[in-house]
Amino acid sequence: MSVELARTVLQRLIFEISTDFTWRARMFAANDFVRFPIVDEEVARYAPAASGCGLHFAVFLDGVTEHGHFVFGFECTEYPDLTRYSTNNPAVP
Repeated sequence: MSVELARTVLQRLIFEISTDFTWRARMFAANDFVRFPIVDEEVARYAPAASGCGLHFAVFLDGVTEHGHFVFGFECTEYPDLTRYSTNNPAVP
């Protein structure tokens, strides 16, 4: 397992999940800080280089900004210090 691979995969997952209709709907309805595993099949589809690498990822709602944008947190469970964030406008489908 590589921390560099985890960083690369997280960057890809941030884009893919933040723009995926199903994930966005799930996250907009989520309770703060509840982790949703990103299953291996999704990781393989979004970041093929990570297929079978043994890394595990999750996404969670980190809260809502004062402007009503939802903050999604992304983490690699093997490297919790690699948590990254995206800000998402619920008015944008």
